[in-house]
Amino acid sequence: MSPNTATVSNAGDINAANDSASDLTVVSCNYAIAPNGQTFTATGGTASVSVMAASGCQWIATSNAGFITITSGSGGTGDGAVNYAVAPNSGSDRNDTITIAGQTFTVTQTFIEAQNPNVALASNGATAVASSVYNAGYPATAVIDGDHKGLNATQGGVWADGTPGVFPDWVEVDFSGSKFISEIDVYTIQDNYKQSGGADFYDNIQSIRNYGV
Repeated sequence: MSPNTATVSNAGDINAANDSASDLTVVSCNYAIAPNGQTFTATGGTASVSVMAASGCQWIATSNAGFITITSGSGGTGDGAVNYAVAPNSGSDRNDTITIAGQTFTVTQTFIEAQNPNVALASNGATAVASSVYNAGYPATAVIDGDHKGLNATQGGVWADGTPGVFPDWVEVDFSGSKFISEIDVYTIQDNYKQSGGADFYDNIQSIRNYGV
């Protein structure tokens, strides 16, 4: 009689080819995963976990958190892989788990402000419009060029409105799609900056009231 083969899972189930157990061969299912965890930045991302199991050993994978989504490989037999995605983090540090073949895989996601790009830059796809401009040398696009010093202030480096003494004035920055915003900084022309034409923008209060951003 040929030996029968049974599979023993973590739950202790035995499935035999027939009801004769006199020469039953038992295959024990031991599972391992690699790696055991992954750390993500605030932007999130995707990754994969390898599953090691003997041939015939079944397993499943389950996410235990809403911000972790299994994109493929939610179950299998023998060796396999679990692919998952981590959503962007708009708050504090967080961690949770995926249960894979009875093993715990830990996902840690940090929230570090410095890792978030400045979305209010033309180089990152931002555009700008304003209530008015003084002339072509003071465009609204100056507020998204990344220059805090007001270099070339009369040649496109600073925005100034075209209605001195008339308020309110406004500038609008539009982003290239939905963005998470954690901080907004507004800069006037840097103290003691002297433009090439000779005008000395030395007073930030004066810059707020009458000059540029």
